Amino acid sequence: MACIYLEVVGGSVMVALLNLAVPTVQIICTLALFHPVQRLIVAKFAEQIDIAFQESDLVEFHRLRTEAELDSESGLFREICPHSKRLNGFIPDLDESDEGRRVHEAWARSRWILLDCFDSMRSNPHNAHYGELEIVGELQGKQSTHLEGIVAIFSAFHLEGVEILKMNSNNISSKWSKDLAKGLIRNTTITHLDMSGNHIRAAGTKALLHALGDNDLQFLALCGNDLGLKGAEAVAEYLKKDTTQVEKLLLDDNNFADEGSKVLAEAFKMNQHVQSLHLRGNKIGSAGIQALSEMLKTNQTLEWFDLSNNNMDLVCLEALATAMSKNRHITELYIFAETKVLMKSPVDSTAYFGSAGESKLIKAPTLRSDPSSRANSRAKVFTTLAKLSTRSSRASPFSKARQPEEKMLVVPFLRQCGEEWLRLKKDDVKPDDVFLKTMQAIEGQDEQTALTEMLVKVGKVVACQETTLVLAKIDLRDVQAKELAKAVCGLLKLSKVQIIDLHGNNIGPPGLKALAKAVSQNNKIKKLYIFSERLSYEPFEDLAESEVSTTKDSETPSETLVKFMRRCGKALRKNGKTGKTGNRDKKGKVSWDVFSRVIAAIEGQESKVVLSKMLCKVAMAVVNQENELDLSNMELGDEEAEVLSQAVPGLLQINDVHVITLCNNKIGLDGLKALATAVTKNQALKKLHIFSAGGKGSDTAGEKVLSFFQQCGLALLNEDDLNLDDRFFKAIMAIEGEEPTEDVGNMLKMWAEAVFTRRGEKEMQAMDIKIAVPDSPDSVATVPRRRVKDSPKYAEIQAMDIKIAVPDSPDMATVPRRRVKDSPKYEEVQAMDIKIAVPDSPDSVATVPRLVEAKQS
Repeated sequence: MACIYLEVVGGSVMVALLNLAVPTVQIICTLALFHPVQRLIVAKFAEQIDIAFQESDLVEFHRLRTEAELDSESGLFREICPHSKRLNGFIPDLDESDEGRRVHEAWARSRWILLDCFDSMRSNPHNAHYGELEIVGELQGKQSTHLEGIVAIFSAFHLEGVEILKMNSNNISSKWSKDLAKGLIRNTTITHLDMSGNHIRAAGTKALLHALGDNDLQFLALCGNDLGLKGAEAVAEYLKKDTTQVEKLLLDDNNFADEGSKVLAEAFKMNQHVQSLHLRGNKIGSAGIQALSEMLKTNQTLEWFDLSNNNMDLVCLEALATAMSKNRHITELYIFAETKVLMKSPVDSTAYFGSAGESKLIKAPTLRSDPSSRANSRAKVFTTLAKLSTRSSRASPFSKARQPEEKMLVVPFLRQCGEEWLRLKKDDVKPDDVFLKTMQAIEGQDEQTALTEMLVKVGKVVACQETTLVLAKIDLRDVQAKELAKAVCGLLKLSKVQIIDLHGNNIGPPGLKALAKAVSQNNKIKKLYIFSERLSYEPFEDLAESEVSTTKDSETPSETLVKFMRRCGKALRKNGKTGKTGNRDKKGKVSWDVFSRVIAAIEGQESKVVLSKMLCKVAMAVVNQENELDLSNMELGDEEAEVLSQAVPGLLQINDVHVITLCNNKIGLDGLKALATAVTKNQALKKLHIFSAGGKGSDTAGEKVLSFFQQCGLALLNEDDLNLDDRFFKAIMAIEGEEPTEDVGNMLKMWAEAVFTRRGEKEMQAMDIKIAVPDSPDSVATVPRRRVKDSPKYAEIQAMDIKIAVPDSPDMATVPRRRVKDSPKYEEVQAMDIKIAVPDSPDSVATVPRLVEAKQS
């Protein structure tokens, strides 16, 4: 440059160097002395900033902000704050141990809070997107002293142009909230205010609402501030004003209890603006819920109502349901679910971070020492804050596993229940635990189980007024079936459900029994599907069709099944009141295995033809309330007889079947033994016909056969070793008049009547027995049958000979008792009868079969 200068202008080299040195020195001095000189006038900057605060001159402040480079980390922010009365509150609360990076980060955060306040106001040439001030969970720790500086900004500039103010989770006390309110008293632009998770209490709330009373406030969040009754009164007073325009009001976790909620309920009877109301976690009990329910009957503006996490019981739910039946504006109602999915508004993303107890979770992360820019660093901080707030908040009431439409079921479900309760006057259906569980299931408060899925479906059909409840293939068992039974005779009465599909589940006899009782109390149910799919057997196509279709030509198995279940349920409830029981096993539980088999037969699911037909006839006898069950000419064998024996003491007893006819079948000894033990447990049965439909020569043959069977059954149950052989068949035939040989028939009838007399086992046991007495002028001596073994001469008696009748001879024959089995005529002797004493009889002795006497002695 110097050479060029000399070439063009001329002159000496020295002159050229001097001409270049002067500006160079000026530049160097400027660079070296700028910051020291700038710091020398820090006091002047602070004074001018205070003047700008005093005169509320935003333009002047932004000019000073630029000159002092407050947006830069190398600016004068740290030097100006100690000298400025208005910015003195932004000095972080540092400990002696804080140094280096921690100090730098604390000052950077303080500077951001200050600049955020000014960036949100209208007269900011640096920010085109003004209008929102968000200080969420930042006024804690080292920044806990900044409220003084924020109050100074509010007092000086009144947040001109700010529409959304979010200062939740900052532990702001009642005193500071009053100071903030004084600064906002001249603000006319704030429409959204969130002061949740602080400690402003009733006094601070009253001050804030008074300050913003003339604003067109649309969103107000005061959650977690322990407002109590006085706070509720302050909010109620604000809501009653004609100028109040609030549409969304969040008052969760404020300990209102019943008294506070009553005060709010009265205010909402007058307020016609609030569309969304949150009262979660306020310890509201029955009295408070009922007051709010009364309010809902007249309020026509509320659309969203959150009452979760209160002291909700059946009385409260009943009151809410009744209120919802008269309120057509509520679209979403939360009773058990806790939600922080608020509403569609500009503040939704971070509007409510939780109560004061949760605010500890919301801490800004550590900043990097050298961020690329203030905007990027600030974005990182608040992105992390948003994530932390999301973790701290409770889950949405409808998890991803829930169907999208389920969250809309609560209101229509309650509304339908309320309408039906009012119509029925609650005489027939009252709220129960199933109603409570269904509400919880709809709102997603239970884990995804078969019971939850079932209850959600129940709630859906009630809410949507559907006619079919499909519960197929969701692994329902007896436990869930019993809960469903409660719903059938309770909750489903409030619906239009006529068809219930339960196929593909694992419901056993206990669950089916409970469902039978429930169906008998719900006349709306028209069709039931237990084991088969709806479309697979309509119309009825199985072998049982001819048996089932005897009721109506157009009746389907599902309709027949309902009638069968209803009849069984009525009988079970009736017998339960009178104390009657069905067949009981050794553990005392009623045996109902055959009940499910009859249902399967009705639905055509029984693979064995003969058994299916028999079970269908059993079902039709129950459905038609017949006193006689005619199973003759069906080729029944021992297997079918054993299945029938399960129905005799249970299903047929509770339905009062008096006569069973089994003529012309193929039932063997095993089947008859099973029937014998079964009839001993059926008190309703009067007649039993095995070989003849009515008996020849006697109308009481069926009664005699039944008595005969009962005595045989008692012996079998007592594990007596009865030798039931061909004579068992012959005795039955003889009783029924079917034995062709008159002499043999008479003998067998005498044998049966004497041994298995209808006078009963106790009377038979009381009879005395005649035995031979050696060396005695009397031919026989009478010894009480029961006291033989108790006699001191039992051994001697055992050695005595016994008198037995000799067929076709007027004489008695003496046979040694111990040597009977050794006799060459043992079989002949076994056929002989023995004389025993008959109490209260003109006859001294009666002839009874020896086998029985020997057995019972």
